[in-house]
Amino acid sequence: MDKKPLRLLYVDDDPDDRFFFESATQIIDSGLSVATHNNGALALEHLHESDFAYDLLFLDLNMPVKSGLDVLDELQQVIKDRHLKIVIFTTSGNPANIEATYKLNAVLYVQKPGSFDELVNIIRNIVNMHNQLTLPVPFEQFKFSAKYA
Repeated sequence: MDKKPLRLLYVDDDPDDRFFFESATQIIDSGLSVATHNNGALALEHLHESDFAYDLLFLDLNMPVKSGLDVLDELQQVIKDRHLKIVIFTTSGNPANIEATYKLNAVLYVQKPGSFDELVNIIRNIVNMHNQLTLPVPFEQFKFSAKYA
């Protein structure tokens, strides 16, 4: 029996970050199904239209139109009912953002890396452990670190 490809949705307003994310996923596994959006409002619309048919949602926090925090807040019922797994993927290391996204049921908080190789390794690790990402997440395991590598 063929294994269903893992479906990822990446939401980020930066076109370079979207390009690097898609490129990294192709290096990891060309069978990954990846969709991207440049703002939270479009992502929410797409999620509703697709009946939330994604395994992992990678979500930037700082975006125009609708921020990642707003998206996360709007998806609370879906997270609970459909077990949608949301990974915060942002440049921010602000403790207030980490705490807020933890309280809003994201499964993992990742600060964007400084190199493409690090990006590939981080995404590979998250893809490999996606079945283990479940709520509730102990707070000490919420922020992604090299220990997962």
